[in-house]
Amino acid sequence: MFGGIRVESLSDHISHFLNMMTKVKKAGSPITNRAAIKKLLDSLLKEWSLHCMMIKRDFLNNTNPVTLSDLINTMKSFEMDVNKHEMNTIGYPPKSA
Repeated sequence: MFGGIRVESLSDHISHFLNMMTKVKKAGSPITNRAAIKKLLDSLLKEWSLHCMMIKRDFLNNTNPVTLSDLINTMKSFEMDVNKHEMNTIGYPPKSA
């Protein structure tokens, strides 16, 4: 069971997730790329739910291979876009998602 913590930034959450994945692989339980993507998306806080649904539709239903790195880059890009929008709207830097 792996889940997000409200005070944790997206980057910290991803780092913890990747550390967990490394431990799981070292323990001899390989996880498919698809399963890792689904697990990361399912571990995010509810603020990400709409974006996760769109990503799942695009990534998991895609016939082209998509990597966990692709997903992480997409998530970080989305977070940057949200932060830029919030900064323009409220006039000061927002908290990390």
